[in-house]
Amino acid sequence: MSDTNKMIKRVIIHSLIFVAIVSIALFFIFDQPMKYILGLLFGYAFNLVFFRLMYLNISKAMDMTEDKAKSYITVNYIARYIISGFVLLIAASYSYLNIFTCFIGLLSIKLVIHLRNFYLTLKSSMKK
Repeated sequence: MSDTNKMIKRVIIHSLIFVAIVSIALFFIFDQPMKYILGLLFGYAFNLVFFRLMYLNISKAMDMTEDKAKSYITVNYIARYIISGFVLLIAASYSYLNIFTCFIGLLSIKLVIHLRNFYLTLKSSMKK
């Protein structure tokens, strides 16, 4: 298995753990937590799809010329943000989804990557 696939699997596993921890916290914080948890899972599901699409888009762009790759990546980037807007609109429209936890779900992989980098930076600075 390539290093890239290992890294992707690690990020997905860590983001799943993050979502599970947040779901458990929501369960204990709120009186009726299902709408918060469903919003989180709804956003997370789309985030997983976007993460996979981004990987596929970058892989495909590697075989293109620089100008074609830039426009291809830009169009796909904008498409993901437009779809994210629709996901948030859907979460806001339905009473059984919470828009704020949906937003956290949409950001979960980014949050995990930033938290992991923060942890690795702290770990490396402690060794010095």
